[in-house]
Amino acid sequence: MPEEKIPHRNLFLDSFIKSSSDLEVIFLNHSGSPEKLLTDIQSIDLLAEKEYSVRTIDHIKTHPLVAKVRVVPQYRYSDVWVEFKDHTALRFRLIRTLIRRGLRFLTPAEIRATKTINNFGMPIPSEGIHFEYLILTAQFNKIHLADRYRNHFNSLEFKNRSEIFGHIHQRLSLVIHKLDDLYEYSSSMLFRITVALRKRKGNSLLRLVFRLTEQAAFGLTKNLFFKEQIFQSQYVPVPPVEKDSTKSEIQTGTTGI
Repeated sequence: MPEEKIPHRNLFLDSFIKSSSDLEVIFLNHSGSPEKLLTDIQSIDLLAEKEYSVRTIDHIKTHPLVAKVRVVPQYRYSDVWVEFKDHTALRFRLIRTLIRRGLRFLTPAEIRATKTINNFGMPIPSEGIHFEYLILTAQFNKIHLADRYRNHFNSLEFKNRSEIFGHIHQRLSLVIHKLDDLYEYSSSMLFRITVALRKRKGNSLLRLVFRLTEQAAFGLTKNLFFKEQIFQSQYVPVPPVEKDSTKSEIQTGTTGI
């Protein structure tokens, strides 16, 4: 039987993870091994402030397996659609600042302060930050937390789960009996979260109004000043170095030895 070919997106992700520390990105919506990023997931969410976002896009454009890259600017983040030469694809979300409805719920500095490298070589935040990001994203999107994340958090050791409980209580003033209490969307829970976020220094009424105005202005001018960009493969193969036989021989003035 012919050997089954590995999809390019799988090969690319393995390569990308090895470069992720140098690119200074942090995986925000992982649920364990890298393979889980390739199944039942809309996008791979990465913390990547402006400088790191540009660096990451340049890295993707010049990868030998990449055929085309489409970059779609959004408010405070960019959607990056990657098409590979075997017609498989991946979608990355490069997030500069975590803001929903004008409220900032995590700063890049807070995330980076907890960064670790997991067993798969992926830069990730602490379990508390990880849980906060996923829960708040789900609540603001008015959806239930996906099973893959439930399974991930339910499989954690007691120490890690205790860390999450303490983190959620400190950050959001939420008293919960079990993590499952936050897995389901509810309007009352979203209201409690919103109230807690509004109390933070970075979410004053002035800042809230500014961000909502900024977001509205972005939406109105997006097609004029923030158009999507499409890049064809920019991979340039390095030509092989031809061996110069005359330089590999010891010259005596007459015949090479």
